Amino acid sequence: MPRAFVIRPFGRKRDESGREIDFEHVHDALITPALSLTDVSGGTTGDIVEPGNIRSDMFSAILAADLVICDITIHNANVFYELGIRHALRKRSTILLRGHPFTDAIPFDLVTDRYIEYSLDQPEEGVDELEAAILNALDTDREVDSPVFLMLPSLTEADPDASTWIVPKELTEDVELALAARSSGWLRLLAVEVKGQLFEAKALAQIAKAQTRIGDLDGALDSWERIRDADPKDVEANLALANVYERLFRRDGYDNHLTKSEQAVERTLSSKPRPRDKAEAMGMKARNLKTRWRLRFQDATTVKDRRALAMRPELVTSYEYYRQAFLHDLNAYWPGLAALQMGVIAEAFSHDPDWAALFDTDREAALQREEIAHELAQLKYLVPAAVEANLAQGKKIDVWLQITQADVLFLTSDRLPRILHAYERAIPAHEAFAWDSARGQLELFRDLGVRAEVADRVIENMDRHLGSSGIEAAEEAPPERVILFAGHRIDDDHTPEPVRALLADEARAKTVIRAQLEPLIGADRRVEAFAPATPGPNLLFHEVCQELGVDSTMCLPVRQREFARSAFGRLDDWKARFLGLLKQRRTLELAGTTGLPAWLVAAGIDQWERGNRWVMEHGLTRRADSVHLLALWDGATSVRSGDVDHMVALARESGVISVQIIDANQWLE
Repeated sequence: MPRAFVIRPFGRKRDESGREIDFEHVHDALITPALSLTDVSGGTTGDIVEPGNIRSDMFSAILAADLVICDITIHNANVFYELGIRHALRKRSTILLRGHPFTDAIPFDLVTDRYIEYSLDQPEEGVDELEAAILNALDTDREVDSPVFLMLPSLTEADPDASTWIVPKELTEDVELALAARSSGWLRLLAVEVKGQLFEAKALAQIAKAQTRIGDLDGALDSWERIRDADPKDVEANLALANVYERLFRRDGYDNHLTKSEQAVERTLSSKPRPRDKAEAMGMKARNLKTRWRLRFQDATTVKDRRALAMRPELVTSYEYYRQAFLHDLNAYWPGLAALQMGVIAEAFSHDPDWAALFDTDREAALQREEIAHELAQLKYLVPAAVEANLAQGKKIDVWLQITQADVLFLTSDRLPRILHAYERAIPAHEAFAWDSARGQLELFRDLGVRAEVADRVIENMDRHLGSSGIEAAEEAPPERVILFAGHRIDDDHTPEPVRALLADEARAKTVIRAQLEPLIGADRRVEAFAPATPGPNLLFHEVCQELGVDSTMCLPVRQREFARSAFGRLDDWKARFLGLLKQRRTLELAGTTGLPAWLVAAGIDQWERGNRWVMEHGLTRRADSVHLLALWDGATSVRSGDVDHMVALARESGVISVQIIDANQWLE
């Protein structure tokens, strides 16, 4: 999504005639609707919430914005200062606004500039004109509108990617905590919450990388696609999408996924990437070819049959693509490792009787065998050197580099104990997704009868070493059905009358919840349930799940102790029931700190509404065949934020959750 930066006066200001102008109203009535109609997010310096030098943050925001809207209705020093910064940094996509009737004269340097007039009395009347101007400004072929670049056409425009805008520290820490907890729901929630923020693209990149590491490919896909929507030529996003789509193809088998991966590769190669990025893109092209090659023998049941089906030209071609990618940048260790892997397989195959059938003559087959053997000898020296060089440059431990070290040892050494220890050192217990990737390559060697004995020993040893956090966790089957539950949050003052009547007859309430829940569970269906743990119907739901043997998770939007204080107050009986369930139900905590971080507070995020969205996002990440929301609700809009009505609205908005209402009013009958 393109991003705008709005330069304007704040609050109520007077013009030279003494007329008071409400610029907040102008923003809400004119600018916000126009941005919404054009699907452009927008912010002002008011969105800068990090402590530090607000001026440098403002420079970064103005530089990185795809579009700037500037209101020059009155003489405001900050407005003209920020406008001058934009004109000095970017050639185009700056729109000037001026409210009328106006009394403040336009500064001499802007007299010849075009601007849009809007009515100070009815600014909403100018929405259509501003919408058209925004769409025109985002057209990359529009003429230069900066007077600086008009007068100095040879001046070089600043690079928007050079922006030093920093992702808030609390957000980075939350991403790290969600990654450590392997909480895909938390990461998806953060991806929603950064929408429209000045640091959206950089934060999304952090989130997407974490999503990929924990195996949430669907979440990573959405995050990277949002980045690419804002900049179709973003090299990092296109390379990541090439990888994600290829993995989705292997998971789901949809041909269009591999086609989209190949399209992302071509977009990268056509954007004049840096040598390392070009090498990675060339490597992804080879990987997609290798993936299609593997499809030919994946269903064969014997080594002999698999080798016969794998004896295809794509074997040699993908090896050569990988090798060329590595030679393009010898620091790009990943295509180098892949070239070494495919080279070892090709060299082993070159001694099979069917090898000659791949070539026009026996002489060509023999020459190719000799060439691969010669190149393989070089790769066995160059690839380890590239890995060592990258390790020496890295400031943090890179699990993929360490796995590459182990993979290289597997390909080049016959000392089994050393190989086994290398994999144990490389893959921590919490990196099941990383082991899944490494295991897949080892299985390829085993299935084709190339270094099969060593591959088998490594797989056996690592599965034992990682235990329950190993490949079994990575391949955990999704549930057939996810059930979400939401009920009125009760307190001392605002509990709706139907819910008071319900709680006076808990046995009946549980019977009604059970009657709605049992058909969704079925006989042998794999079911998971998620719900808040607030007092009232939500805790009743968890108690019913416990009675039925349903795996329910209590979701807390803040830390456990803070939740117990804020949610229960003087409701001591309910608190006791909550504390009892803590020992018997799985519990998830959303917040990594006490309360909301500053960037969320400034964005107007409510912790209870945030908790509802988190519960929903977490349920959706389970990749169940169906997701259902049971809502015990009286149908009214609650006076409290984040109550059941909010959860129902979120579920309906998702478009993929089946909503089933349990009418709370029946307790009044």
